[in-house]
Amino acid sequence: MARAQNDEVRERVLSVLAMLPATPNLAAFDAFCSGDWDIREPASTEADIWNAMHHNRQRARVAATAFRDQFATVDACISELARFYVWARECHMTPNGSNELVHNLCDEPEFLTKLAAELCSGTYPPDLALTAQVVLRRLRERGGSEYRINALAAAKSQDINLARSAAVAMCGIKYDPANDDDLTILDGLAGHRDWHVRRTVVRALSDVGKHPARLQDAIERIVSFAPGEDKKLADGICDAFLYSHIPLDSLSEAQLDRLLDNLVSVPDLDEHGIGMVLNWAVSNRSVIVIRFIRKRIQRALERREAGDWSYNIVPRHQNQVYLLNLTNSAELLALRAFVLGKIEASESARGDLIELFWDVTAFDAESFETLRLWLHSGDASKFDLALNLLRGAPGKLAFSHREQILETLEAAEKLGGDHLRRAIGYFVSNVQPSTFLGIAGEQPPAIVDLGTSADAALTDPQLHPLLKRLYEAIKASASIDLRPFSSDEDEEEF
Repeated sequence: MARAQNDEVRERVLSVLAMLPATPNLAAFDAFCSGDWDIREPASTEADIWNAMHHNRQRARVAATAFRDQFATVDACISELARFYVWARECHMTPNGSNELVHNLCDEPEFLTKLAAELCSGTYPPDLALTAQVVLRRLRERGGSEYRINALAAAKSQDINLARSAAVAMCGIKYDPANDDDLTILDGLAGHRDWHVRRTVVRALSDVGKHPARLQDAIERIVSFAPGEDKKLADGICDAFLYSHIPLDSLSEAQLDRLLDNLVSVPDLDEHGIGMVLNWAVSNRSVIVIRFIRKRIQRALERREAGDWSYNIVPRHQNQVYLLNLTNSAELLALRAFVLGKIEASESARGDLIELFWDVTAFDAESFETLRLWLHSGDASKFDLALNLLRGAPGKLAFSHREQILETLEAAEKLGGDHLRRAIGYFVSNVQPSTFLGIAGEQPPAIVDLGTSADAALTDPQLHPLLKRLYEAIKASASIDLRPFSSDEDEEEF
């Protein structure tokens, strides 16, 4: 049925459709390709929409009955149903009402038994694999062993469409609660090689776990999933514990530990569900997250040594994990020491490890103390390590931590002029703004503020000469003309 805002066009379409002969096949195919929501009458209120959908469901039931009645045998009816899928594909039509039509046809026990037998034995036309999602639900409603037998046969089938359809069937069941056959079938599907099947099983298990009687059964199965390097599957596993599914606080420490262990193999954790689970764990189970990070550091180092740079220790960007919320503990102090040791030992992952160190460490007198051994070692290479760490520290250290910066500059001076110049350059870059937004013809406000802060620092009569040199360098960096060109200003031609 064509739709149009123009009433005249709509009436012309209806007049053409009225000339078509009304046959059971046409009515059934119409129901097959439409659906409850395919509303053909004007509907502006909730009641109108509900009535229209109810009318569509009634029309689909009548069409299914008339379609079935025209065939002497179930086999003939099933063959014609298979042709509907072919016609829809050839006509580029989406069979939005196919499940409803099959559901109505399965009201007849003989039809359901016959179609289920074909799916189980592998003698079905290929297009009918999609009917498994309806057949399995109807078999479950009817009760008996056919449900389990047919579902397990689909799980073992080489037809990927049949296996996927069976998985969708399990995802659409209202478990109240799940029975032993349900869990046996889900276990069978969980081992399938196809990502879509496994992801759908995880979604089904998240529904199973909503009932208290099957909560632990569901959790144990979900945390047993090993996503390998598939971050989409890993994200789906994490989603099972978010929103209206299984609450994360239902997991024991051992179960959460297993869940995070399964994420260690995933090179890139930058997915919404993964980030949500990790942030929850940071706030509620910090020690488990610390163990998880240590394992990912080790895995990252192994991958870097093998020349693989695709492995990121923690997610960044929009799914960043806020590791500064980790509870202060002996385990956290040990993690910081572990990271510092790896920074010194591993050049290939040094940049990532420095970033991670400041993810788990706030810059203060206590954290600066951990760097003193490198700063005052007299070893230029170790001093450079400390300087690289300070360069990556958050905040404008030259203004916020004057005492620690002076100590660093004094240590640099002892190593020679080149080290001092490099240290000053690092601290100048540390205070530079990340953006230079401004109005045409004016210096960016961030640059102006930087110069003002440097001027204020230079007014201190007791200012140490090394700090004076640093603030003069900062002031000089703020004096560079970064004014945007005005729109009416002629650009010089080269």
